Amino acid sequence: MLAAAAAGSSCAAAPKGPVIEVKHVGTPSGLWFDEACTPTGPEICGNAIDDNCNGVIDEGCGILVSKVQFEVAWSEKTATVELSVSDPQGERLDALHPLTRSGLKLDKHCPQDGCNGQNVDNVVLVADTPLAGQYSVDVRLLDAGKATLPLKVHFGWRVGDRVSGTDLLLTAVDDKKMFSFEL
Repeated sequence: MLAAAAAGSSCAAAPKGPVIEVKHVGTPSGLWFDEACTPTGPEICGNAIDDNCNGVIDEGCGILVSKVQFEVAWSEKTATVELSVSDPQGERLDALHPLTRSGLKLDKHCPQDGCNGQNVDNVVLVADTPLAGQYSVDVRLLDAGKATLPLKVHFGWRVGDRVSGTDLLLTAVDDKKMFSFEL
């Protein structure tokens, strides 16, 4: 179940800093990102969507936000999804390697992080400036648990002031969707 963020939350957008832009985004065949934002009211926690169209995903929800952020969310409590990111130097961030030398950090990995049934994996850049180059992002179904397949997962991302996302269907254990982002 998804919870709405508290009104007047003290969490604000990521701090101002250098301009960060995405130069190219690669998606699996047949997938595209929603580019338009339609305000739906207050921020809803745990859905990897910028519900209030302020340019930040899930702010005020107890997770880190950043100018570079990748997040997946799914509602099936027994399923385990893994979000992994490789930086331009090839260093991989995942549940076993939650921090890279380039400043990527795995902020949440649910359900292991006690996320109260709001399953999210959240990766943010904690460095001031990202490494230039290509980042590879994988979304993989590790364990379906008791979930009926295909499992619907929402993948949201933020690079600089650009926020987007898409719904994914993971059809079997080890099904993986791969994306690339050139910064």
